[in-house]
Amino acid sequence: MIKKGFLPYRDIFDNKGPLLYLINFLGILLTNHGYMGIWLIEVIFMFFDLVFIDKICRLFFNNRIFSIFIISFLAIPIATFLEGGNYSEEYAMPFILMSLYYFIKYILYPDKYKYYESLITGISMAFVLLLRPNMITLWLVYALFFLFDFIKKKKFVELSETIFYFFVGLLSVLSIFY
Repeated sequence: MIKKGFLPYRDIFDNKGPLLYLINFLGILLTNHGYMGIWLIEVIFMFFDLVFIDKICRLFFNNRIFSIFIISFLAIPIATFLEGGNYSEEYAMPFILMSLYYFIKYILYPDKYKYYESLITGISMAFVLLLRPNMITLWLVYALFFLFDFIKKKKFVELSETIFYFFVGLLSVLSIFY
């Protein structure tokens, strides 16, 4: 419908977030017919799922063989769970896994924390919010953990910088869509 000049939420309505409309539109433009382009985008997103699952596994085990085993084990049921495809969850998963990676990395290695990671997690939350707002629970836990951890450690300057970078990332993406 977007290709025909219609605007989401004004001319057409579905319970999709605005980013899902955009992903579908780009997918249809890629192949100019059918859903092959959407399928291609889904494959790219699932590739990034596997990349971040690998990164998370290596945080815990630092063993490439074990990581490949876990990825293989997790990849098997994906076809069953995502039968038919084009779910907002599959597009949100790379952003969720990326943020989960940085969250776990902070818990395991707090001295290696970088502020750009807060910026990236803010950007990731914005994308998930634009896909499906009810999937942002990870960031609520993330925010509470950081709040309590920084207060407990009396790192008030670091807390304010983390909040600042997170909101810069969040608002930079949201401002494009609103």
